[in-house]
Amino acid sequence: LAPALVAYATGRAATPPLPKVRVTGPVTTAVTALGEPASGDRNSAVVEAVEDLADALARESRADAEDLARSMVASFDEPFEVEGRNISAAGSVGALYVAGGKRPVDLDAAIALQNCDLALYQAKQSAGSSYRMFQPSMRQKLQQRRELEIDLQKAIEEGQFELFYQPFVDTGRRAISGFEALLRWNHPERGRVSPSTFIPLAEETGMITEIGLWALETACEQAASWVSDLAISVNLSAVQFKSPTLVADVRRVLAKSGLQPSR
Repeated sequence: LAPALVAYATGRAATPPLPKVRVTGPVTTAVTALGEPASGDRNSAVVEAVEDLADALARESRADAEDLARSMVASFDEPFEVEGRNISAAGSVGALYVAGGKRPVDLDAAIALQNCDLALYQAKQSAGSSYRMFQPSMRQKLQQRRELEIDLQKAIEEGQFELFYQPFVDTGRRAISGFEALLRWNHPERGRVSPSTFIPLAEETGMITEIGLWALETACEQAASWVSDLAISVNLSAVQFKSPTLVADVRRVLAKSGLQPSR
């Protein structure tokens, strides 16, 4: 239950304590929020076995862990009562199963929580409440993302981006009326990297602001040398619209390139 949502609904600056949630699984358990949220809307949780812990662990399996995660998600089906108010919320769970006595030597508490966070990220991609169990492939994707992020920063520094132009056709005049600038990344080793791959990453990391500004500057400079009646269209990310300098940047680029604003 997102603490910010609770604070908003109750009208309190400080978040009231989250309720204890009782779930049904192979082991009757009580799940309680553990301290302050790790970040944003995420909380860690302590699962306390009500039955004898040793007996419970002896019977534990991956299927049992999934049943527990599923029960935690199901606990969000009904509204929570917080300080006399009913608050509906969606819940996502990222879980890691480690067989009793078979913990990998490189799995400490920090890595375990990170693995749960990776599974949680996958769960939150689904609409509504859901859960995901950690899979090793999730960590592999994280490593690939980190490598791509490093390459993206290098692409900015080394100028690996280029623009392609897609024409606008005026069917009435049967003539080209302008062009749309399309951003492309020509990676020295990967070759052409799809915009659907690098644009979301650039938006998440904030690098889209610098990349987008380069695209705007380049498109306007090149369009300024075209026939004067050709329009130019440059796509902006939603992230760029949050920039307080966007209008000033556009004005500066137009003035520097000499491109008429009407185009």
